[in-house]
Amino acid sequence: MKRETLLTLAVIMLFLLNLATIGFLVFQRGHGPEPHQGPDRLIEEGLRLDGAQIEQFHELREEHRTQMQQRDKIQKESQQQLWQLLRTSSPDTTLANSLVDTFLVLEKEKKILTFEHFQKLRAICRPEQQVLFDTLIGDIGRAMMPPPRGPKK
Repeated sequence: MKRETLLTLAVIMLFLLNLATIGFLVFQRGHGPEPHQGPDRLIEEGLRLDGAQIEQFHELREEHRTQMQQRDKIQKESQQQLWQLLRTSSPDTTLANSLVDTFLVLEKEKKILTFEHFQKLRAICRPEQQVLFDTLIGDIGRAMMPPPRGPKK
């Protein structure tokens, strides 16, 4: 074969490979939950919630967010007070321990509130949706986690 014929065949093969890759990517977008979509969309679509359930879910979500924000605010204040103690040559370690204890108690409350929130969510599901909930709860938990921190550069 001539060199020109080989190059032409190579270009055609690469073009077809690109088309196949693009087609695959476009086709895959419509299947299954996206890996980094928010937990709300994952819950609504994954559990196949109807309109009334979506409204109930939004009420539960807002209640949960309010509770979490209250605790986050107190945790932030405790953390700031803890760092302020380091501005002295001999920080009050009793106060430092108390602030850390407060922070940890609030963290525990947040975990319990989140657990109860998902209990309430499961309770508004119909039996067939509860089966979906049971299989999706791991994905929902991962979607709620902050992204992992990469190595510092």
